[in-house]
Amino acid sequence: MLEPYLVVCGLLLLGSVLARALPAARRSLDEDYEDGWDLTARELAYLKRGPYGVVLTVLAALHAEGAVDLSDPGPVRRLDPPRDLEDSLVIAVYSGLHWSRRPRLLALAPRVRRACAALRGDLRERRLLPPLRRRVFAAVLLLYAVGLAAATTVEDDGRGSTVVGAAAVCLAVTVLALGPRRTLAGGRELAMHAAAMARVAGGLGRERQRASRGPGDATDSAVAVYLGDLVAADGLAAIRVLCGRYVACGALAPPLPSYEPVRVVEPVVEPIPLTAPLRLVVPSQSSDDGGESIFVPAEPPVPVEAPALWRREPVAVAA
Repeated sequence: MLEPYLVVCGLLLLGSVLARALPAARRSLDEDYEDGWDLTARELAYLKRGPYGVVLTVLAALHAEGAVDLSDPGPVRRLDPPRDLEDSLVIAVYSGLHWSRRPRLLALAPRVRRACAALRGDLRERRLLPPLRRRVFAAVLLLYAVGLAAATTVEDDGRGSTVVGAAAVCLAVTVLALGPRRTLAGGRELAMHAAAMARVAGGLGRERQRASRGPGDATDSAVAVYLGDLVAADGLAAIRVLCGRYVACGALAPPLPSYEPVRVVEPVVEPIPLTAPLRLVVPSQSSDDGGESIFVPAEPPVPVEAPALWRREPVAVAA
């Protein structure tokens, strides 16, 4: 016969699951993107793996930009500073590479987690993540279930069936506590994105096999464009496969400026004739009157013959 406390613990666990998993329908903040494509690669990465996924996505974008190098396995290698210095998340990740070159440790940095707060707020507004009060309520229900199972075991003096039931309750609580923290709408969003990225990856692979081209062609450019979304879907595995083999470091960086010499036309200096007398003062060493004045006469104006149209011609008047 099922113990009554196990029924109560089961209801508590069910309530905890529903508090975190509902609602099942998402909310779109833009009417033009009702199918869910209003989410960025960073938001999808946070929805799937939290700050660690966001760090991987930002590093992949910096690799395509040429700020870091992810071609070789191991620690991340820093290169030139990023171009966008107004992005707080990019600055937090790039500056965090001073003390840690591992993405897993970099995701634990307080500055990175504070920069991810905006992504978390947007996902909660779209009902893809449960709000904080519902997560607290779900945790309270789990703790109450564990406390009820432990109190029943102590009350029954550790009977075998009671101990087994309490162990089952504690195992279920552990699984639920370590489970996904997204809602049902968030799970559906990730499934849609993973399916879309699988189709994109399959199409790029078929195009490469059909064209039989080498690295650096148009197919690799398309992979570089979708690099952030592919890393948001597959995480570190996508970085190890794509970065270096298909997407070179700096693949999306702007071309370097040209340093070819520019021919400069030398200015032509023409003398300006004087139209009025010019007074020059020459300092004198023997007198204190300030100097001697020299007048330079003006050049006579050049006579200009009036055009024929302006000339006054005699007009014959008929008698």
